Amino acid sequence: MARKNHQQFDDLSEKVAELSRQLDSIYTALVIRDPGTPISAETYEGLRRQIIAGAQERLAHLVQLTEFDVAIRSGADAETLGRLVSSWLTQAGVEVVAEPGDDLRFEAVSGDGPWEVALPAYVDVPTGRTIRQGRLQKASGLTEPGNEESRDGTTEPVSEPEQTVGEITTEEEQS
Repeated sequence: MARKNHQQFDDLSEKVAELSRQLDSIYTALVIRDPGTPISAETYEGLRRQIIAGAQERLAHLVQLTEFDVAIRSGADAETLGRLVSSWLTQAGVEVVAEPGDDLRFEAVSGDGPWEVALPAYVDVPTGRTIRQGRLQKASGLTEPGNEESRDGTTEPVSEPEQTVGEITTEEEQS
């Protein structure tokens, strides 16, 4: 009985989805057919705004490419180019994430932790979406907690000072 009800529900869901697609097609046809209706006017206005926004974004991109080319031809160093690109990222609402706080924004490329960032992640601030995943690599020169690297490069355990509960004294008790 439950299986039959489940099948009927699935069939009904498919029919509702098909009706929804058909309704969307009818709506689109009506909007295109009669551009004088209020719905058509709103739709065309939205399309017009998207076209204008696309053209403005293209112009902004062309300006950035031109600025970059001028900087290179003027002999700008890597630091100057980096500042230029950083300003564009800020203008575009892109955050450069150089600390591995969110594991989903980073991919580990070699070894086991501890990790350091090999390449940062890039995040679209308004939406929170990761634009480009960052990369983590095994940290160089770091040792496991509790170990210390000696001058000859060998790793030796570091002993923690022993402290027993109840043996802690305040400054008043010491005087």
